[in-house]
Amino acid sequence: MINLTRLFRPSCTLALFAGVLVSMIGCSDPPPPPPKKAKKTPVVQGPPPAMSIDDLIAENGIDDRVWMDELQAPPTNAQRLGLLQFFDGFLTGRADLLKPFFGPIEREELAKLEASGDLAQLAADIEGVEIRLGVTNEGRPAVLGLYEFADRVEGQMWEIADGPGPAGMGSGQYILVAAYAPPGLSDWLGRDAFIDWYAAVQTEQAMLNKADLGMEAARAKASDASENPAEAPSGSSGGGGPGGPGMR
Repeated sequence: MINLTRLFRPSCTLALFAGVLVSMIGCSDPPPPPPKKAKKTPVVQGPPPAMSIDDLIAENGIDDRVWMDELQAPPTNAQRLGLLQFFDGFLTGRADLLKPFFGPIEREELAKLEASGDLAQLAADIEGVEIRLGVTNEGRPAVLGLYEFADRVEGQMWEIADGPGPAGMGSGQYILVAAYAPPGLSDWLGRDAFIDWYAAVQTEQAMLNKADLGMEAARAKASDASENPAEAPSGSSGGGGPGGPGMR
């Protein structure tokens, strides 16, 4: 007789193994998801570094008698070149270089200087010019030109009324206004020419406001102080005469 139990036992064993295998597969953890690629943050390229003052002078044909301290220079090429071209206009006697920087009042005075020949004479007499950047007594940006002559140094303060960016220091054309210069200002300029300049202006204004001093008396007193350096503030180091070279 055939033993049916033995005949079917292997099949039962295989079925049992298959069931265990399926159970094991069904209970295993799913494979982890692939790692997400990190998003690359776009790099914002800033403006290229400004050219050196010497390179700007050489590349743009600026008179090499113009000098500006690299540490004081504005941060962009447009700002640097604008100032260099402005003072180059005085050294070369070119009204066409100066005119774009001026408002109506300065343009009128420039026309007079050119017509009289004083601008050409000024260019012939100037041996060099130093550019300094600073602020007025009210915190507005300004630029001081120290004009070197054979026997003296005269300063002219130019207040930046409009132009390159916020507060006059961005990109574009400067609009410069000649600041008032009290008589004998050269004896007032010391280590910080900007502070000294506006201190001299305020001193003269205070003198003019005194009830017992008229305009002529105040100017005479300021002139006497300039002729007697001992009476002027200490630390003077050259600088502008009345109104600077040819403007105010």
